Amino acid sequence: MAAASRPEDEEATPDFKHTLEITLKSYNKIERIDTTITDGNDHLRIKMEYYCLHDSALTVPKRYMSAWGKDNANDFITNNFACKIQVLNNQDTVFNKAITRTDFNSVLEDHLKKYATLVTAKFEGYSKTKGYLIFSYSVSIPMTDVGVPASLTIDKHGNSKIWDEYAKFN
Repeated sequence: MAAASRPEDEEATPDFKHTLEITLKSYNKIERIDTTITDGNDHLRIKMEYYCLHDSALTVPKRYMSAWGKDNANDFITNNFACKIQVLNNQDTVFNKAITRTDFNSVLEDHLKKYATLVTAKFEGYSKTKGYLIFSYSVSIPMTDVGVPASLTIDKHGNSKIWDEYAKFN
């Protein structure tokens, strides 16, 4: 049976080696977006860059690594990630900041504040009805499925707000 046709509870899970390979490759991957959105007389230019800080500043305790069935697991030393966002409205810079895990502390439990980083970052688009740009993130502990989705919205004036996974963007 093909993996895609299996019931969700029977889907093959990635193994340790494959997950480690993906994690290590992510250190040298830079994701960039440069796009412009027009809303009436406003021309919003969005530049986003998601990248690894190469800081070796994040230690994932061995208890998370032992979940892979490794009785002799060690702490996993890894890197933090950041997402630099610049928003220009009609040539004026209204937002220019590097977003890190600490920006999400208001929506994170203590263990995520200690061990998580931005595992993914994505520009979701612009809500003309709400008047803001939407960015989504996975704030997770590397090499695990422990984490939360969270979002950042930025309006035309550069005002930003962090949302947890249950937010309805109202």
